[in-house]
Amino acid sequence: MKNPNTKTKLPLGLIISLNFTLILLVTGSLIGWFNYSGMRQVLLVSTSEIIKRTGESTVSDLLRTYDPVIGFVNTLSFHPIADSNTTNNRLKFLPFLRSGLENAESMSAVYIGYDDGSFFLFRILVPGYRPGFTLPEGSKYLVQSIETMSSGESKNLFYFFNEDLQEIGTMIPENYDYDPRERDWYKKARESSNLIKTDPYIFYTTREVGKTFAIQSPSKNSVIGADVTLSAISDSLLKQRITPSTQIVLIDSHKNALAYLDPDKLMIKSEEENKIRLAHINELGVSVLNKIEKKFDPKNEKSNFLVLKWRNNFLT
Repeated sequence: MKNPNTKTKLPLGLIISLNFTLILLVTGSLIGWFNYSGMRQVLLVSTSEIIKRTGESTVSDLLRTYDPVIGFVNTLSFHPIADSNTTNNRLKFLPFLRSGLENAESMSAVYIGYDDGSFFLFRILVPGYRPGFTLPEGSKYLVQSIETMSSGESKNLFYFFNEDLQEIGTMIPENYDYDPRERDWYKKARESSNLIKTDPYIFYTTREVGKTFAIQSPSKNSVIGADVTLSAISDSLLKQRITPSTQIVLIDSHKNALAYLDPDKLMIKSEEENKIRLAHINELGVSVLNKIEKKFDPKNEKSNFLVLKWRNNFLT
């Protein structure tokens, strides 16, 4: 009978096999960990480089969006329309104004404010344009004109043109109490010898939000301006989208969103006086942007960081 106190000895081969298996498991785990750490670092570095290049490309693309607008505004300051004193004379230059708008797709309107209070605006009626009045059928272009008469009275009239720049209708606008000399873009351009650009604001007629580029004419008889909507700026961001879940937003020093992949979220109706305001970065409804809002310091121009998320063992 076998003595119960006798210790069972494992075969030497089994011991060697167990030790070898344990060594393989430990070694494999270490290799896996180092590979994981190395791959994670590679992914972090690669992602950082991609984001950096995307940011640089976004800025470059944005400047390309602005360049034709700036060029046309500067050119128009030397054009005869800058010193024209009647609506009939200004209407003669519509083909030139149309060429400028067509060459700068981001520009929604171009206009001139004169030192006597006159105003002349030209815009292409794009499909998304929603005015507060009925457009004549076949309308392609709109002119908003204010002509200050010698008596001091103003003649306000909207002109509608078809695709061939043939006049197809006019309208006397209601409640069109507009004086370009009271607008910020006019005042700032008057105070500067160079082209200026405004902070985003709500346009008087369309109620869209955008920026204005303006410059005083050499004769100082007028100020030439052009509008670029935030939706046009946002459209330029779509080209930089890396993946369907990529988030790109341009913000100002107050963390207000100036451009976003979904431009409809840029404007929020304020409860105060029923006004429209720019959305804050944490009001866009994206959790990762909320994290950026908490970490980003506008005073630090070199602030640069990544917000990463792990999902199902994959870096996203």
